[in-house]
Amino acid sequence: MIAIGVISLLIPAVFTFSPRATLQWWMETGLLIGFAMALTRMQIPRAEFSKWFVFSLIPHALLALWQFFVQAVVGIKWFGIAAQDPLARGVSVIAAAGHRILRAYGGLPHPNILGGWLAIALPSLTTSFPLRAGREKWLWLAITFLFTSALVLTFSRAAWIAAAIGIMFVLIKDRRGYAAVLSTIAVAVALTGFIARVPLFARADLTERLETKSFNERAFAWRQGWEIFREHPLVGIGYGSTILGLSEKDPWKKHDASLGSPVPPHNVPQLVLIELGLLGLLGIVILYGYSSTHLLIYSPFISSLFILSIFDHYPWSLWSGKALVMTVYLLTFLL
Repeated sequence: MIAIGVISLLIPAVFTFSPRATLQWWMETGLLIGFAMALTRMQIPRAEFSKWFVFSLIPHALLALWQFFVQAVVGIKWFGIAAQDPLARGVSVIAAAGHRILRAYGGLPHPNILGGWLAIALPSLTTSFPLRAGREKWLWLAITFLFTSALVLTFSRAAWIAAAIGIMFVLIKDRRGYAAVLSTIAVAVALTGFIARVPLFARADLTERLETKSFNERAFAWRQGWEIFREHPLVGIGYGSTILGLSEKDPWKKHDASLGSPVPPHNVPQLVLIELGLLGLLGIVILYGYSSTHLLIYSPFISSLFILSIFDHYPWSLWSGKALVMTVYLLTFLL
């Protein structure tokens, strides 16, 4: 059965629309698999991995706060950070009170991606929270406050939901000793929400122009994605080839030029069907069935990742998203 699952995942690569995109997808995935194997062979404890995962996000969270208050992302080529000006087209902003308010990027390609990483980090912080009083407890509370504030400033609704779901699953498993964490999160949300109340209210207004445009882009990509799947239902169009498939159909200019360039459907299950077809989906189901399926119910990290995957595409399509998926795997399965 495992062999059948692996073969089912490899066959779509043979029928890919873009060998280059498929090769890049597998090179990135191979690097992450090698990373996971190295940590496993070195017997790195889950608590140790979780700690360094949290520490690695502190610079991004600090940068996110600074970006929001100065309303600019300064480009740093050595760290792969592109400059972002809220007045420029294509930059992720919230339109509120006649202004374009920049969403926090941190050091990542998009605010939604930063939000996704923080949404996984907050349950990780909660599960590893020291119950005994001491310096480490106060440090953990300070990091919790920082991450919560940065998460609010990403204005990523999917990340907000994912973080809440993850923390809820942590509390279901063990309700003891988390009053301090929950109080810190509540204070951070209240304080940051008050400071950023104008863009927060605008983000909730689905009739606002930018919100309507975003919704139309996603809805149209969803429809076009299903058209591509119906044309290639068995083996899909190949790993990483969704953008090429949408571009060749060229539906965007015919539909509405204001929608801009094609974007992948913001839904990982649909992307899997588009790129791997039913055969690839069968392979994923088989292989996942041989890992502990019950963890989908009990793991706060997998539950949060599932929410992110329903509302966005980066866990499948981008390096930063695939790295997050591997991080969730290690947080769940490391001994």
